[in-house]
Amino acid sequence: MSESVMAPSLRVLRISDVFFSIVADGLETFNDLLDLAIFRCNYDIPIDEIHLTECHYVTEKQVERLKEVVVDVECDDCQRWGIQDIDRDEDFGYYDYEADFRYDNSDDEW
Repeated sequence: MSESVMAPSLRVLRISDVFFSIVADGLETFNDLLDLAIFRCNYDIPIDEIHLTECHYVTEKQVERLKEVVVDVECDDCQRWGIQDIDRDEDFGYYDYEADFRYDNSDDEW
């Protein structure tokens, strides 16, 4: 079965500086990682270790879910958050573009 799985000899996965986004973003980075781990287990070629380093928006629940599938999960220097702890605008540096963006077209030669 391992011939149908990409990188069948992959046993250790190191992930650095990844934003594990909130489902509301339309991205599901954590769920994709979990699905990959489950998929490989189903084909009897599991990932034995996942090392998360300096990753953002990792919740304790996510780490625990990953540990149910992967033998060794390490989360070093990760920002662990619960949904209630996230102020999205402040954390990502968003601001009101309409209030701050002024386009002066007086120099346009049209």
